[in-house]
Amino acid sequence: MTGTDYQQAPITITSPLIILFLPMIQVATFRHDAQNILMTFPMLNYYLLSAAAILFIGCLALLAYKRTKPIYFAVSGMVIAAGFLTYASGLSYIQIHEEFVHVTELREETTLYMKDMETIIYEYGIEENGQYIFIPKEGDQLILEDSPLVTEDKRRKLYRITGEHGIEYIVREMEGAK
Repeated sequence: MTGTDYQQAPITITSPLIILFLPMIQVATFRHDAQNILMTFPMLNYYLLSAAAILFIGCLALLAYKRTKPIYFAVSGMVIAAGFLTYASGLSYIQIHEEFVHVTELREETTLYMKDMETIIYEYGIEENGQYIFIPKEGDQLILEDSPLVTEDKRRKLYRITGEHGIEYIVREMEGAK
């Protein structure tokens, strides 16, 4: 091995980890706000990232099988599609802020302001994840899965904010839970 091979080894080893954590890095760096109660991303991001990885592995398999012009054309298209899926994996996020709740799923955005909120319900489960139900005074309710990132401090902060805005905060067991 030459000296340049040793210099490229850290990049080769860490690049899959960087790609795996790309949605988390993107959310933590570009959408960070100190007043956020929760900033996370839905599982959709990981499904898109997994599809991109499968496409990329398929590209390598095609290149290992045969190297002809049609294969190169197909691999080029697959690499572009994998790049687009990787990009799309960073577009969806969930943000619970002191003033609003914002959910972006690819091209769909939903924002509910705390001042327009009537009730927030936290349903906990025994064997399954809980959920938060945000019910505005007008419009559709928003249901978000509970996250391990929501610690007791963050729950208390959300409870304090509901008191400041006059929002009813209900904690109950999920219906149908054991």
